[in-house]
Amino acid sequence: SLGWITIKASIVVKDDREAELATMVHNEGREDLSDFERGKLYKRAQTGGFAKSQTEIANLFGTSQAVVSKRLAMLELPKAILELLEANPILFSYNCSNTIHSLLKEYPDHIKLIEDATRRLVEGADQNSIRGWVEQMIGIKDRRAKVSTKKVITNDSGKQLFTATFDGKTVVIRISDPTVDVSMVQQKVSDTLTAIARIDTTAE
Repeated sequence: SLGWITIKASIVVKDDREAELATMVHNEGREDLSDFERGKLYKRAQTGGFAKSQTEIANLFGTSQAVVSKRLAMLELPKAILELLEANPILFSYNCSNTIHSLLKEYPDHIKLIEDATRRLVEGADQNSIRGWVEQMIGIKDRRAKVSTKKVITNDSGKQLFTATFDGKTVVIRISDPTVDVSMVQQKVSDTLTAIARIDTTAE
C-alpha cells in the first residue's frame, strides 16, 4: 500500500512463556496504562511464576518495590470499589487507593460510606476529597446518634406516669408512678414490638 519494495525486519524466536513475559514488559512501558492495570500486570507476573517477590517484580518492570506494593494493594480493595475500577481503570491512582485503605482501617464500621465516597469520583469528584467527605459524613452521623430526646407521658389529669428517652437507636422507658403495673407495661411494649415486626415482615 505504501509502495515500499523492501523493509527492515527482525525475527525473534520465543516460546510461549518467553513471549508472554516480553509482552507484559512491553505493555508495562505504555504511558496510558493506569496504576490499577499495572497492578494487575504485576499480579499476573507473580502468579505466572515470572517473579516471586515484590522486589523481583520491581526489577522485572524497572520500577521500585514501594510502587509495586502500592499498585498491588489496589487489587485488595473491597469488591464494590474493584468493580468501579474494572469499569474505569483510570478512576483513581494508587495514592488515592492508599487513602481508601487507611479509611477502611480507621473506620471499619463505615465501609458503605467509603464505597459511596469512591462512587463520587465517577461523578467527577476530586480524588483528594475522599477523606474529607467520609469524615464529614461520619461526623454528621455521630452528631445525629448523640441527639437524645425525652418525652413525658401523663394521664388525663396531668399526672406523670412514664418518661421515655430516645437516644439514637436506644429507647429507655421509666415508670414514674409506683401504682402502675410493671408486668402490664412489659406486655404492652412486647405486643407493640411484635406488631411492628409483623408489619415489616408483611412489607418484605
